[in-house]
Amino acid sequence: MCEIQNWLRDNEILTVGELRYRRTGSNRHPRPQLNAWYNWPDKTLYDILTRKEYLGHTITGKTYKVSYKSKKTKKNPEEKRYFFPNTHEPLIDEETFELAQKRIATRQRPTKVDEIDLFSGLLFCGDCGYKMYAVRGAGTLERNTPTLAATTATGQEMICSVLRIISAKAS
Repeated sequence: MCEIQNWLRDNEILTVGELRYRRTGSNRHPRPQLNAWYNWPDKTLYDILTRKEYLGHTITGKTYKVSYKSKKTKKNPEEKRYFFPNTHEPLIDEETFELAQKRIATRQRPTKVDEIDLFSGLLFCGDCGYKMYAVRGAGTLERNTPTLAATTATGQEMICSVLRIISAKAS
């Protein structure tokens, strides 16, 4: 992600907000400083790398109304959506999109002590079924083993059963 942000900044590609301001004169958020016109937010790049619409396709029917009397909407499953390929010019090519999907699916985040866990994205909790990750604070000594915890889809941390692993570091 940082490489893409650096490339966009070096080539002076305007952010979406600044481009909107220059075209229409209106902005949703306060206008960025002069040197921040080319600093793309992580969320914007993440959306571009995960949504199929940026491949040049149109996808409709993502949601449906529960009732015509209600304003509530629900998400449609993938098989009930309408997919129209190659309706406009793509922002990202197919190869880069597939590579991004693989990296996002198996992303490995460094811990607070700046190390990537060996089993990141590979272990699942036997109690709840969520992905496990190493929990180690910056004050934890290196000889102590990390605790593995699961995180729910809502982002709430659960320690279902305390698991300790011995890291396989070469001495």
